Amino acid sequence: MGKRERSLLAEGAGLHEAARGVLADHARALEAVRAALAPVHAELVGKELESIPVSRLKDVTEGRLRLGALETAGFASVRAVYEVGRYELRQLPGVGAQTADRALAAARQLARAVEETVSVRMDVDRPEPRTTALVIALRTLVEAGPELRRAVDAATRLDERLGALLPAASVAPAYLRRNQQDVLTELPALVEVDEWEEFSAADREAYLRAVEDGNFMAMRRAAYADAEKSAKLGRLRELVAEAAENGLKVVVFSYFRDVLALVRQALGEGVFGPVSGAVPAARRQRLVDDFTAAPGHAVLLCQIEAAGIGLNLQAASVVVLCEPQVKPTMEHQAVARAHRMGQVRPVQVHRLLATDSVDQRLLHILKNKSRLFDAYARRSDTAEQSPDAVDISDSALARRIVEEEQIRLAGGVGPVQGGAREP
Repeated sequence: MGKRERSLLAEGAGLHEAARGVLADHARALEAVRAALAPVHAELVGKELESIPVSRLKDVTEGRLRLGALETAGFASVRAVYEVGRYELRQLPGVGAQTADRALAAARQLARAVEETVSVRMDVDRPEPRTTALVIALRTLVEAGPELRRAVDAATRLDERLGALLPAASVAPAYLRRNQQDVLTELPALVEVDEWEEFSAADREAYLRAVEDGNFMAMRRAAYADAEKSAKLGRLRELVAEAAENGLKVVVFSYFRDVLALVRQALGEGVFGPVSGAVPAARRQRLVDDFTAAPGHAVLLCQIEAAGIGLNLQAASVVVLCEPQVKPTMEHQAVARAHRMGQVRPVQVHRLLATDSVDQRLLHILKNKSRLFDAYARRSDTAEQSPDAVDISDSALARRIVEEEQIRLAGGVGPVQGGAREP
């Protein structure tokens, strides 16, 4: 790279930094407004919910909710239900667990609708501390003037374009070498199979309990609640047995170490790993080397966060994913450990999925988001080192799915649809 090119890159980097500075200042100003608005907005929402009679909850659940016990206990408004906890509701005479859960889910649904429609009005003749704080927070945005929107749009375009161009320009030789190899040597076929299984009774009970508790992580691994009756574990045993008959090596990925422990117990002797975050890097590599050197069939267990990057698993031609991942790049990188340069066999990828569960929502989101990974930098090392570039907010996604599942299961809505609206 010559002097002129380096100078151009430095100028581009400076412009990129300035654009990101504008966006950061704008984000801070917006966050200050949100922080000042929150208590004012919450009070207005509370007042609106107070004005809605508790009988409206019955309309939300299409008549399936019995309100007699709630009304007898003095719950006159939706706000009263919304602000009480699930445990307190269940302690009321005549209010069972199902009624309490349905009432609370319906109240939350109404609260979300109110939150989206309520508006804040400020009386300049009657200032109060909270509205004054909101005006002060808004001042920064107002002083920026009408050109603010144009400046933010320009900064956003620069950030997006330079954010993509600068890394590509810096590593262009590496891209060129990698792409030449792709042309010279084609990878074997990649066969992906979604293995849909029905919850066992024990799995279903664990899932419902996790939804009730609002425990997203427990929802994701509920299919392994009972190792003896788990449909997913049963299918995993079958896949491993088929691989053993054909002398193929298998790598099993899960986000959860306790799931990997159950898999190890279910498969018995002759299993390597698990490769997890608790295992030092040198030890991880030895486990992979031992797995690779094992004659014929073998199984390696890997925690997807620890083994999804940096390890070469071309010895494996069967990949099993115990559950869909929240971050799309995790799955891509895990599969890429086996389906990469040096692989000589077609690679089979099996996703273990539970019907009518959080798995369906996650799989739909995963498929929609996955195309961004290849658009960023194909399978380059740069993309592998920047997984969060195309990922979504874990916490926001978890909250949305938990709430939707609570409403669905409490209100008797039908099965989860794969094409459901994405959060």
